[in-house]
Amino acid sequence: MTSMRRTIVQLSDLHLGAFAAQEALVIEPLIAALAALHAAQKIELVAITGDLFETSSIAITDAVAIFRRVLERLRAALGSDVPVVLLPGNHDRRASGLLGPHDAKLFDALAGAADPRCVVTGCKTPFLAETIDRELHALPWLVAAFDSSYLPTGWISAGGILRQDDLLQLADQTSDEPPSTPLLLLTHHHIVPTPLTDLSRVDVNTQSVILRWAARNVLARLLSNADHEELMMTALGAGTALSTLHAFGRPVVVLHGHKHFPVARALSGPHTGHGDVLLVSAGSAGMSLTWTESDLPDVARLWPSFNVIEIDGAGDAALDATPWTIAVDVVAFRPRRTEEDPVAPRVARRPLLRARADGLRWDIDPVAGDPVSVGTRIRALSATAKVLPNAARGGLRADLGWTVRVVAEDSELERGDDRTYYLCEDAMEGASLDDLCIGEARAGDRPLPARIEVPLDGTVCTYRVVGGLCLTRSEATRVRGELAAFEDVTLLNRYESGESTLTVEGVPDGVRAFGSVLDLTTGHERPARVERPAPGTIVLRVSPCPTRTLLQVRWPLVRD
Repeated sequence: MTSMRRTIVQLSDLHLGAFAAQEALVIEPLIAALAALHAAQKIELVAITGDLFETSSIAITDAVAIFRRVLERLRAALGSDVPVVLLPGNHDRRASGLLGPHDAKLFDALAGAADPRCVVTGCKTPFLAETIDRELHALPWLVAAFDSSYLPTGWISAGGILRQDDLLQLADQTSDEPPSTPLLLLTHHHIVPTPLTDLSRVDVNTQSVILRWAARNVLARLLSNADHEELMMTALGAGTALSTLHAFGRPVVVLHGHKHFPVARALSGPHTGHGDVLLVSAGSAGMSLTWTESDLPDVARLWPSFNVIEIDGAGDAALDATPWTIAVDVVAFRPRRTEEDPVAPRVARRPLLRARADGLRWDIDPVAGDPVSVGTRIRALSATAKVLPNAARGGLRADLGWTVRVVAEDSELERGDDRTYYLCEDAMEGASLDDLCIGEARAGDRPLPARIEVPLDGTVCTYRVVGGLCLTRSEATRVRGELAAFEDVTLLNRYESGESTLTVEGVPDGVRAFGSVLDLTTGHERPARVERPAPGTIVLRVSPCPTRTLLQVRWPLVRD
């Protein structure tokens, strides 16, 4: 039979207008990456799943000009006939995505400025779901968009809504299609929390000092966890929406953004006649984000990325036709460091999801999903953190004495660039960095947060973080809040490494430390076996160690 293979690109969270040089540093490499992809495999549809702009308070004339410019560049790279479907996110509705009131003017203006091959959804409120005309997208699947950003009341929210009435109306509008035809549903907000970000705090770093203080103190004291992502950013009705999508009685794929981490999940329908739901989250296509709140230069950043979705098959196994298959890959691209850098991006592509439709179900083919490393490669990263007494705060705090050594591959040293490995030590109340030495050369003391430059030729770097560890739960609570129950020592592997080793010596007596490995590209964290060569010593070893991997050793704090 004739192949029905189609390629869809999901862009999300571009946050246009977030900084002055964004179009040159990120958007141009994005367009170049899309053009290269289109040359290799024809793109049939571009879906932009929200947060096109950083703020709804942008001047409408400026927003329209930026939108038209980006759309024209997409057309130039992919051809004028490629359809684009755009839906709003919380940043397109509220100032900085958080502060109200809800504002629809921005997307109303974009709808008026769009060309005939670009559908701007989210302009029919209070009605939130709409099907996308098959004459536009020409896909063999059903395609629908849901404006989850609609929260017209309240002055503070980054969340949204998945209203039951709209989903039931969507089910009715698609009921004439055979149950074997999958539904591709586009929305901005997540239905199931995404890894790592569901525990992180609401980002208010760009807000005023008063607002930052209020978010960190007043909100959290009035409403438990009000300063955390998941309470403020979840879509109202997500649980009901998930059950209803199962009850559509067809295989469903949900593409969403909002959390900036590319993650895929498969959720089985629990009852007879229910369909399975695949949830696919996209990273940010317009931002190179840090995984911490630090604003230090050269702090490890996540590359911008977009999802590539390939669908194939004829979809009717009962007629001996090829069943529908779906393959989702993440394409991450390196942003330009300066506007003078070449535009052609360095890209990395890795599999995120492979599935095959079996009636109403999705059969999953597991993928490795490991990050694809590009750029600098190192032979080994080794670090030893020794827990040392703190004279000023005996019994409450301890110091950490670090010894770090990085050895790059010979070919990397011969290239002459990227010859420094950057360590970043975050700030902690009452802590400081002392006795920094690079080889035999003393580099002195530094305030925290601090950036430490470690040569790639194996030169040993040593320093001491004074007061860097809490020894009791009461001290950790005072510094970090009531949720503090564990202390940890971490080591970030910035580049692909043959082996990365974190050794912690002097773990407090009577506690059992444990290890984990966190993939900062996806937010996935897994337990990791550790070695215990001597009492109070823990060794966590990862070999080989992918790019952007965080090694962590934790232990429970003493109750006092």
